[in-house]
Amino acid sequence: MKGRVLKRVIVSISLLAVLPSVGRAQAQEQAPPPPPPSGPPVRTSWTSDRVDLRTGDVVTILIDELTLASADRNDSKARDRDRAVSVGFGTAGGNLRSSNDVSDRSRGEASRRERFSAELSVRVVEVLPSGVVRLEGTKRVRIDDHEQEVTVRGWVRAQDVSTANTVESWRVADAEIQYGSNGELTKSRGIWSKILDLIIP
Repeated sequence: MKGRVLKRVIVSISLLAVLPSVGRAQAQEQAPPPPPPSGPPVRTSWTSDRVDLRTGDVVTILIDELTLASADRNDSKARDRDRAVSVGFGTAGGNLRSSNDVSDRSRGEASRRERFSAELSVRVVEVLPSGVVRLEGTKRVRIDDHEQEVTVRGWVRAQDVSTANTVESWRVADAEIQYGSNGELTKSRGIWSKILDLIIP
């Protein structure tokens, strides 16, 4: 009798020890998968310079572009005219000769230098298997009646994006940087700007 009671006690203790582990296993199976990580792009490994960029990530482009334009125009005109006239006065005769040499030379030179600097946050709109990503973004700023708009498109390599999540504009391949402005500030122009536009269309 005592042996049966002892067996029952041992079986009960074994069941109590097994039930918690079964419950934990079921809870783990029913638990939903963890959400995808959020936040800025991270490095693929400690030894890699490549950033794990995904569609929809935001990258800041540091724009610093310098353009130079120059025009040189040189015109030269020359004219040489020689004319002889014979005249007679009675029995005496004579020749009259006249010559005219005119030259005109003009030269004009103009140059224009423009520098555009800005910071623009754009989105990753496409990711290639090689790690090259396509960026695109637009920024509009309106102050009173004056509006400015900057648009940037292009391709960059993931390893060119810094740890601060920025990339220089000169690293952007097939870059399209468009800058537009309208309003009161663009209506008035100086005389030199108009002359440059005539020389350098």
